[in-house]
Amino acid sequence: MIRRQQTKCGSSSNEKNTSLNLKLVCLPEEVIRYVILHEMMHLKYKRHNQIFWQMISQEFPNYKEQEQKLLEYWFATELFFKNLLK
Repeated sequence: MIRRQQTKCGSSSNEKNTSLNLKLVCLPEEVIRYVILHEMMHLKYKRHNQIFWQMISQEFPNYKEQEQKLLEYWFATELFFKNLLK
C-alpha cells in the first residue's frame, strides 16, 4: 500500500502488510530499492538486530550510507510536500 505517512518511509505490520510512503517517488531509485528491501526484511526479521543488518548488507553493503541519504531526503521531501499541499 502506498500512502502519505507522517513519520516513516515505510512500515510492515504483524499481519505482513507493508506500507510505503508516497514521498518515496521523489527519491533516487537506489534509495527506493533500499527502503523496499528494508521493509521486506521486516516481514521475516521484526527487529533491527544483527541478523537483520547482515541480510540487508548482502544487497546493500553501504546500508549506513543509504540510511543517511534517507534522512537527508526526508527533510527535503517534507518541505516539498508541505509547499505542494498549500
